[in-house]
Amino acid sequence: MPPPPRTPENYTLRVTAGPTYDLATHVEIPINSPHLTHISSPSSSSSSTTEAGMDIDLTVRIQNYHRGLPRNSPSTSPYFDREPHRYNRDQYSIGLRFRPRRPGTSTEPTSAKPAGDDGQERDGAGENGEKDMNEKDGIPATDLQFGNDFDHPIRNYLPPGVNTAMNILKWWIDPGLEGDAYADQPYLYGPALSSFNAVRVGKGEEDESKGGLWVEEGASDSEGESEFDANSDDDDDDDDDGRNDKATETGDAEGHGHGHGHGHEKEKEKKKHKKGNGRKSGKQWREEVLAGSGVGNDAKKRQKWALKEDAKTKWVWEYGRTYAVDFYNPYIDFGKCELKLPGFGVNVLRYWDGETGLRYVLRNRLTKKPYLVILFTLYPNDMVNEDGTLKSEALKVTARASGGEKDEQVNYGEKEAVDGGDKFDADKAVEEAKSKLEGVTLGAGEGPRGGAGVGAADDDVD
Repeated sequence: MPPPPRTPENYTLRVTAGPTYDLATHVEIPINSPHLTHISSPSSSSSSTTEAGMDIDLTVRIQNYHRGLPRNSPSTSPYFDREPHRYNRDQYSIGLRFRPRRPGTSTEPTSAKPAGDDGQERDGAGENGEKDMNEKDGIPATDLQFGNDFDHPIRNYLPPGVNTAMNILKWWIDPGLEGDAYADQPYLYGPALSSFNAVRVGKGEEDESKGGLWVEEGASDSEGESEFDANSDDDDDDDDDGRNDKATETGDAEGHGHGHGHGHEKEKEKKKHKKGNGRKSGKQWREEVLAGSGVGNDAKKRQKWALKEDAKTKWVWEYGRTYAVDFYNPYIDFGKCELKLPGFGVNVLRYWDGETGLRYVLRNRLTKKPYLVILFTLYPNDMVNEDGTLKSEALKVTARASGGEKDEQVNYGEKEAVDGGDKFDADKAVEEAKSKLEGVTLGAGEGPRGGAGVGAADDDVD
């Protein structure tokens, strides 16, 4: 006799994140909190490898978060009551503020646990990774990816119609997506520049009334949004927040500032001139990169523009510059454990193997180095203590969910459903998707998720 059907009420969701796949580097993320979690991804520079690092502030928001950790987390966020999220009926958001760091530089880690070495390279480092990373003063748009991956096969657990769902994803949501759900190491990745719904050159806004980090498409031209980190730019020894002013003042005191402080004023003017000519503001930088594209501050146009090859060479995520991005959609309902696409829906628990977690990764395409790994893991309620800590058997599940050894056989008496107990009609699913989207006049990128819409006509984006 098969076991009783699983229901969302029987499970507890936990979200962790860290700079590598190694769970020893992860911390638990407070869901729907207006406060950000800092994660530092180490960089390295040696004769054998050259890897950029990244400083990241992360927020995760989930609608209807009633059965998750930490205990007593808010069930929602003011974020979901604001547009466009209210209209979209968005179910979750992954918001980031990040600053790429030049290879060989470091930052003081503030996360609860140090970043380990495990998982720095996966699937083999790219042959030309070192060369390509040194040719640009940052990470090219071609190489910074965002998406999902798994360390082990999941093909035996997939519901019918996965290929059709993939086609709908690429067709309606994001043509830049690439993936293979049936591979030994399944993946679904797209360029970060076209994957994120909102991209801001600058720190973004922190406002509790908006749910914390709030990202408006565009760029900052204000002094309040510090753009640079001195550790990331070895050509400059000054930072926007004036942290090195003391060194300049010391120089004046040692005889370089005679004449009623004229030396100090001269140094300040030199510093100002250097910054003005060597470091563009976020607004200047974005306008220069997007010059002639017609994109402006339109997120949907930027996503379409980002799919073009020449765009991927123009946009480089600069070392030392701060960016804020937001990824959101209505397609994964964590409260109900459902995946919903136009014409396609599935109860995830029915096909879940009981161990595999959902993993979002920000990584380098060439080296496969992760900068950020976010793991969504479901635990049976009896594996979680009343105070929200995990029992020992739950920790083993987490390890397997993040890539530990697994049995490929289907568990929980689900094989009949996977092998054909469900009748899936791909043509019908596609027709239903078209029917749901009929009459919607879309420009590029105007699907709910923000990717290129169905039958999107050309607009003014060149």
